[in-house]
Amino acid sequence: MEKLPDTTDVATTKPSPQEYQRFLSGLNLLDIELAKCSMEAVMKISDTPITRTFDIKRDATMATDENDVIIISHSYELKGMEGRRTVLKVSATFRLRLTSEQPFTDEYFDIYRSYNLDLHTWPYFRELASELTARSNVPRLTLPLVKPIK
Repeated sequence: MEKLPDTTDVATTKPSPQEYQRFLSGLNLLDIELAKCSMEAVMKISDTPITRTFDIKRDATMATDENDVIIISHSYELKGMEGRRTVLKVSATFRLRLTSEQPFTDEYFDIYRSYNLDLHTWPYFRELASELTARSNVPRLTLPLVKPIK
């Protein structure tokens, strides 16, 4: 039987945990900015303690500018529900600017997006949602902490 050629592409191989740690050690955050946000209290939220559920969607994209600065846009869209009613919508997009000693490949970005990105942006979104709801005469929203995955 004829042996098939090895078609493993090195560029699509996932980095090992050690390689990713080396990559992270050379990653530097220049700044985080709030690029866009909105809040809508669709209906008056009751003050009585009832079961509220939240649906949170996340999205992230990566680009590089002309100076090789990595720009990551990370968006959150939160929908607050009372029963079946959508009563609150909060959305925000944060823009991170980073530099890296190693190329920030799609493989590294996939891992970063899955394990590290929320650790950098979630505290900002959490505080923003809390402050927006407090200033909008609806019960202050306290979102849970995001904890690192070990």
